[in-house]
Amino acid sequence: MNAQSAIVKTVLDGDTIVLRTTGNSFSSRARWIDAPETRQWVKPETPINLNQWVWGERAKLQLVQLLANRQLLIVERSRDFYGRSLCDWYLDDLNLRNNLQIQLARLGMAAHFLPINLYDFPGNDLDLYCEILRATAEAKQNKIGFWSDPKFVLPYQYRKSGKL
Repeated sequence: MNAQSAIVKTVLDGDTIVLRTTGNSFSSRARWIDAPETRQWVKPETPINLNQWVWGERAKLQLVQLLANRQLLIVERSRDFYGRSLCDWYLDDLNLRNNLQIQLARLGMAAHFLPINLYDFPGNDLDLYCEILRATAEAKQNKIGFWSDPKFVLPYQYRKSGKL
């Protein structure tokens, strides 16, 4: 794994941040998770969905808190449809226990998200994905984070509903 240290410039939402590495600034999307939407990403004419946005803001705040006073290491993997760098995010070292995708899923602030037919799993990738899936399942089972809200709609279902 080729990791690099990154400086967080802005947290946009629970799964997207603007980073700086060696003088370059870019938008980074956490790989294999999906956090609730925040108001900034929806069309102005979209009907208000306070429930989605409240959880989106909570996920964003949780990410800000997790990043506070910690060294962020990123492993760039690919680019998404919007040109964002898809990355794995780690705090302090590349141990799975320090992976932010797993931590956000465990806290009920993100759910696993993987179109499995698009990926191979070289190296430790399968371990990472399984831990994200396990953390999501445990948060759901224990009603942690947005899983405690019976009215919450998962981010991909919300986008699919055409409300964006």
